[in-house]
Amino acid sequence: MPTFNAIVTTQSTPAVGVTTIGTPSYEDIRKSLGDFVYKPYQIYLQSSNFAQLSGVVQYKKYDVDGSIKFYDIIPFVSPFQQQKTIFIPIDKETIIDGRNAFNFILLANTTLKFKLFSQQISKESFIDDRAIKQQSSPSEISLNLVNNTNSDILMSFFSNPSNLQDISNQYTEYKWDITSIANNLGAYNQLTLTLSNGTTLKAPILNPTLNGIVVALNTFQVSSFFYDVSGGSTFIKTYNDTQAFTSLEIYNSSVSYSLNYSINTLLATTGTVRIFNGLLFDTGVLSNPINQSGDATSLTSPGNTITVGGTAPTLQTLNVYITAYNIATSTTLVIGNNNYTGGVVYSNSFSVASGFLYSIVVTAS
Repeated sequence: MPTFNAIVTTQSTPAVGVTTIGTPSYEDIRKSLGDFVYKPYQIYLQSSNFAQLSGVVQYKKYDVDGSIKFYDIIPFVSPFQQQKTIFIPIDKETIIDGRNAFNFILLANTTLKFKLFSQQISKESFIDDRAIKQQSSPSEISLNLVNNTNSDILMSFFSNPSNLQDISNQYTEYKWDITSIANNLGAYNQLTLTLSNGTTLKAPILNPTLNGIVVALNTFQVSSFFYDVSGGSTFIKTYNDTQAFTSLEIYNSSVSYSLNYSINTLLATTGTVRIFNGLLFDTGVLSNPINQSGDATSLTSPGNTITVGGTAPTLQTLNVYITAYNIATSTTLVIGNNNYTGGVVYSNSFSVASGFLYSIVVTAS
């Protein structure tokens, strides 16, 4: 059950800088969502990066039953013109009220001018179409977005300030290096994200891909997560100055695992014994949890201390079962039989004596 600890870095500049062209400011607009709603009817994009203009803008909508729906606003860009600006009409019913939002990918090292043409409507007047026409006023919201990183970043805009998915103007980077499992994502179907206050958030991975992991994380609505593949490494990332994160656990909730080790003092030829794997199952759900004091495959002398330790999985129970078989008397002594869970760090130690067969069995289910 791989557990990845967050690598936390505070940047000198925000990952995505967002400034408002004219007034009101972007933050003023977000704060006004308690008193006003905005009914967009057109988007204007300007960028020297042609690929940015051809990207899909996604509208995220919360229905009255609490479900989330998405629909794509697809720009029609001619690949032959290499244009730097585009107007995108919004045909479907779209409301910006603090719950709904626009999502899109801001490409690495790219500057984008994002202008939203809308009608500003007082919530007190938001009763019917006639009231909207009579009491609304035109509103042009112009934003300048700069991606200061080498990664494409998933952005979520025009949501309420309490919605942590808007990561504009955030300096604190959280990233998890999942390179070790990136080529075997099909083995996993669940993830757990741990916040700095100890809260754990669990979600199924419905699509075992990097994008599937990002989708699962974004269902928590605590930040906007994205993935970054660069320099031979694969990272899950986010930026957030308000919410802090610690570990990310990715696993298969339906698979149990077992690792067995034995220590056979009869193999000693020079007064030492060799620790070796008697039987090893590793389904890919768990990295090797056995951490002896020294190399697990090296020779060790009787009297040396062996430590079996690691970090227990968050959602499964880990059992460490250690026995010593006395060859002379044919009796077995249980040295340790301990259960651990909740991500605790555990440690079991014992001394090796001559004339014994030792068994270390670690299982989780």
